[in-house]
Amino acid sequence: GNLTMTTTSKKVSGGRKGSEFKAEIPPTKWPYSLPHKDEAKIISVLCGNTSIVWAIHEGQAQGYTPECCWRTTHLEEQDLKKGSPATVLSKHIPPEVIDIIFGEDRTGDELNRAAAHEQSRRRKIAPFTVYILATNQTQAAYVAHIFSDIPSRIFQMQPDDFFSQSEGRYDTMGIDRLASLRAVGSMLGFPALVIDGGTCMTYSAADEDGVIMGGGIGIGVQAKLEMLAHKTQSSPGLSNIDPEKIMKQAAIVAGGNKKMDVFARDTESAVLVHLLREIVLTYRNVIKDYLLRIGATRMSRDEEEKNEKSSGPRAPLPKVILAGGSAPLLSQLLQSDHGGIVSVDPTIPAYQLSSIKHVMAYGVSYALQRKQEASKEKKIDALDLALMGKRVAKEFSQADEDSETIYRGTVAAAVRERHGDDPSYLVRYDDNDTEEMSLLDLHRALKLYSSVGEKQMRREKPTELEVNMTKGKVVASAAAAKQLESRYKLVNEAPKIREPDVRPVATVPAPRVPKPKTVSEVRPVVQPKAVPRVEQKPLKPAPKVKRPPQQAAVPKQSPAKKPKKEKLPTEFIGARIAKLFDEDGLYFGKITGYDEGYWKVVYDDGDEEEFDKNDLESAVRLYAKKKKEDSGK
Repeated sequence: GNLTMTTTSKKVSGGRKGSEFKAEIPPTKWPYSLPHKDEAKIISVLCGNTSIVWAIHEGQAQGYTPECCWRTTHLEEQDLKKGSPATVLSKHIPPEVIDIIFGEDRTGDELNRAAAHEQSRRRKIAPFTVYILATNQTQAAYVAHIFSDIPSRIFQMQPDDFFSQSEGRYDTMGIDRLASLRAVGSMLGFPALVIDGGTCMTYSAADEDGVIMGGGIGIGVQAKLEMLAHKTQSSPGLSNIDPEKIMKQAAIVAGGNKKMDVFARDTESAVLVHLLREIVLTYRNVIKDYLLRIGATRMSRDEEEKNEKSSGPRAPLPKVILAGGSAPLLSQLLQSDHGGIVSVDPTIPAYQLSSIKHVMAYGVSYALQRKQEASKEKKIDALDLALMGKRVAKEFSQADEDSETIYRGTVAAAVRERHGDDPSYLVRYDDNDTEEMSLLDLHRALKLYSSVGEKQMRREKPTELEVNMTKGKVVASAAAAKQLESRYKLVNEAPKIREPDVRPVATVPAPRVPKPKTVSEVRPVVQPKAVPRVEQKPLKPAPKVKRPPQQAAVPKQSPAKKPKKEKLPTEFIGARIAKLFDEDGLYFGKITGYDEGYWKVVYDDGDEEEFDKNDLESAVRLYAKKKKEDSGK
């Protein structure tokens, strides 16, 4: 449904080189990255140059409106080592958001994975959808890491989510500027000019058709003062510059509308007058050029008086929107009639200044609304939609901390190479591991959950609340299993459960963690475990945690045939393969090596990738269909 995944572009990376906190954050793919219609809350996080801006949004029914926004300093790598991801996250969110994520009636003050998963079971849709916007990729990887204890689907928003290239977006335009411009255009209409006073001072404009005109970037007010103070520490007369003090004086001067002498007689006043005049002169000129570009004209004195006396509706003035930490100062300095710093320019057409707080969070809201509308035109498999969010259970030989070998999880996505293919399904377990299940495996997992219910139901005396909460989920999973049986003609077999102590725990080496590679589907961020759980079945090489070889649906009965001898892994070396990338099309390549469950692939364009067994089988099958198109064989 809304979580069906397709192939991604060829390169996905995240995190700082050398950091242990790396993450491959899936890019948004629409409509599959949209929140479920029953998600009550979603989360957006902007990882900026000097800070992180967080927001909790309402769900689809409320138009994804930001409910709570807050700003924190950057995450530090050493802080991430001081506790569990959930503990670190709890230190960066306000109390009301802690209650949403970890629950209001949690036992004690524990803010950990267990509390987050317990709270997720109370929600109709267990995982949160988290959208990351990043101008700082290291911080994005850190944010993804601290959400790894929380049942969640994490996506990194892309520039095209806000403006396409046909709408004037250029390749290097920052996603923060795009989000702000989208918010203003959606809230107030186009044309639009946004001046954002943060670490950088930026301005971005779009014409009346919503096509980006362009913009500019400079050093922010606070950053400029801090740089001046730092660079002039040993200079006579400038060594005692206090940026905070000058900023307070700037607000007083700007608010007083009192004419400043250009030729200051003391150092602080000299810094202040230069700073304020630079802002006013620069941005008045920007506003003037923008107004003239969109066709605004200066009214004569007679026209102004006539407009004032008119009893009818007045023509709306063009709007200039201010955002960021310096917005209060800019809103005083850039008033069209403010003459305290620089004399009023009579040639500038009249305009209206407005400030919008948390404008980028609104940009996310409006981007999601647009994608929601566009999704109505796309065909979504009804069964995928019905399966999303359903609870499943699966037995593993390795017991959890409660000696329980049955692990519960939630269906998070349907994975299809192309529309119409039989899907496999991505399941996120309650301990945040994931597994890609075949149709048969998913059917068994739904049936098992409908038999055993939630973990707490296996206690001697579950509470009435636990019984009621579980009942609806059990019924829903049982119904989903029947839907699979009907669609794919699966056998309705009773789930088999063994007691945890029947067989000894199997052991396998810890999985090899491959270098960052191209993924064939978009998947939520997963933090690998030191020791994975192991299914109680004959062991096969399996470098990925809980991702067994994909099985096909039950075939029709046919005369028994002698099974084919399975190839040795090294026998694939030298074989040609094919892979489809949604943005780049079909690529051909060659298997060049094998190492511990992974086959090395070199594409004909020189790119490299590592395949697991599922990847290899898909690529070999596709090549068999497309080998006539292979010019490099």
